[in-house]
Amino acid sequence: MQNNRQKLIFFTLIFLFGSVTILTISTNFHTQPLSDHDSTQLKTSATFTDVEINALATTNTSNTGNWTWAKSIGLCTGSGTAGSPYIIANHVFEYSSGFGYCLTISNSRVYFRIKDCTFRNSAPSLAGLFIINSTNGQVTDCTIYDNYDGIVMVGVNDTEIRDSHIYNNTANGLHLSGSHINTISNNNISENSAMGMYLLQSSHNTISNNIFMNNMVYGILSVTHSNDNTISGNTITKNLIGISIDTCRDTTISNNDVSNNDMFGMYIDDGDESDIISNTANGHNTMGIYLTSASDNNTISKNIANNNFYGIFESGCINNEYSQNTANNNAQFGFYIAGSMESVLHDNTAFNNTLYGIFLTGAINISCTDNLVYENKQFGVYLSGTLTSTVEDNNAHHNGMFGILVEGCLSIDIKSNLAQYNNWSGIYVSNSDETTLSDNTASNNYQHGIVVDDSDINVIKSNVAKYNNWSGIFLDIGSDYNLVSNNIASNNNDHGIFLKNCAVNTINSNTASNNGKNGIHLLYSDINSITSNTANNNKNGTFLENSDMNTVANNVFLGNVHCYNETGSMGNVFEDNSCTGGGGPTINLTFTLLIIAIIEGVALAGIAAIYFRRKRK
Repeated sequence: MQNNRQKLIFFTLIFLFGSVTILTISTNFHTQPLSDHDSTQLKTSATFTDVEINALATTNTSNTGNWTWAKSIGLCTGSGTAGSPYIIANHVFEYSSGFGYCLTISNSRVYFRIKDCTFRNSAPSLAGLFIINSTNGQVTDCTIYDNYDGIVMVGVNDTEIRDSHIYNNTANGLHLSGSHINTISNNNISENSAMGMYLLQSSHNTISNNIFMNNMVYGILSVTHSNDNTISGNTITKNLIGISIDTCRDTTISNNDVSNNDMFGMYIDDGDESDIISNTANGHNTMGIYLTSASDNNTISKNIANNNFYGIFESGCINNEYSQNTANNNAQFGFYIAGSMESVLHDNTAFNNTLYGIFLTGAINISCTDNLVYENKQFGVYLSGTLTSTVEDNNAHHNGMFGILVEGCLSIDIKSNLAQYNNWSGIYVSNSDETTLSDNTASNNYQHGIVVDDSDINVIKSNVAKYNNWSGIFLDIGSDYNLVSNNIASNNNDHGIFLKNCAVNTINSNTASNNGKNGIHLLYSDINSITSNTANNNKNGTFLENSDMNTVANNVFLGNVHCYNETGSMGNVFEDNSCTGGGGPTINLTFTLLIIAIIEGVALAGIAAIYFRRKRK
């Protein structure tokens, strides 16, 4: 009985030790590439060198023949059917010398499996495993290292590469050329001197749940009409570039962790009609996600691009859609759109970027809507040299300078945005003509709510600009022929509406009340029309300072210290205004009292003189 118990304990310990060992191996397989190449890694049953299986071969040599020959020498088992495939298992394949491959399979249409094999030492010649003009293959649980290319597949379809470790090859870990409908999954493809995986004119392939790490150049490179591929669920890190797509279309890139590569997370060059969805692209020295060179009609959605130099960057593209992406804590910009047309950015978040949250430059017909842009060090949304674009329903708050800046642009529609609590002004339009600002709320900013600077023929209507530290709406030097209408510019510390060095503007039907200084203030501004406004409970309803030939008519100025006022001005017309208090320009009280005193003194002196003259008579 005692002996049986000891045997039971002994076999239990063996079982537990084996279970822990298996668990450790399976846990560590996809976390790091192997760093040593000793014999314990080999899948040994037999060792073969320079072997080629050519399914069409009619004659055999010592190392070349068809599947029947391969079976006869113990290289494989099975019969090549779906139910009984040829199986090559537990062998080591090496290349002896010269120019060639460790194992070649060519011209095969039967079903075959390669599993638990090692391919090594074809460098500096060609590949460890070369499959050409074949279908219906499967490579599983193999170790492939110290070759020129790990695996090369040319003209190969319906083949699977999975659960293998492909590393330390001189060029590429896995190279597909003209190969379609293949599955590459659950492999560790790392520490190769060029690319982890290279696709050339290869379409409808699925690359999923692999690790691509520490490859010298690209984790994955897909070029030259490699279309309709799916790249999903991979970990791609510590390469020079994570994923690069060049001259391809209809690629799906989803749910990958593409982080901490040296330069780019994703580099899309002339890649069209692709979906880039739910990826993480953090920690790159250049860009998290980059689209360039006519990469058109793509959907970029639900990605995270944080802690890069640039978060998401587009250059020279047409009609891309960016939605629900996050681009935070980048060294320059969250989103950068340069020289592109008809792209759409909506429902994105850009937070705490060193310069700007969203930057559009040299772009045409861009739609920037419903984005949350906050606590960026300079600007929330910045448009420069951009034409016929829309900035709508964005929330730009607590940015270091402006919430929204439009500079050197034409025909921009800025509407229904929230621009609040910014350290400078809420919305700033500079040197931009034919812009419409409507239905925006620009409040609680440290300087002005809305600024229009050196910009002509603009419409500023139906905005709310309240509780700003300076003025609610400010038209600065050279802003002419603008319409300022139906705005609420109240409760600001300085003026409600302020014009400086501006001419021929129409200020109509606004409310500018309860401001710390003046409701409407003109400084060095001529030939403007101020009509049908309400400016109550300010210091002055309207104050014209060194401003000539303006019309102030049909306004309501109630409860102000002075109804309206002017100084150093000429030719202004005040008519049909409703006032309480003084109805016109104010006279200085001290000066008035002095004049009255003088008049009274003169009168008293005259009366006294007449009195004494009569008394002498």
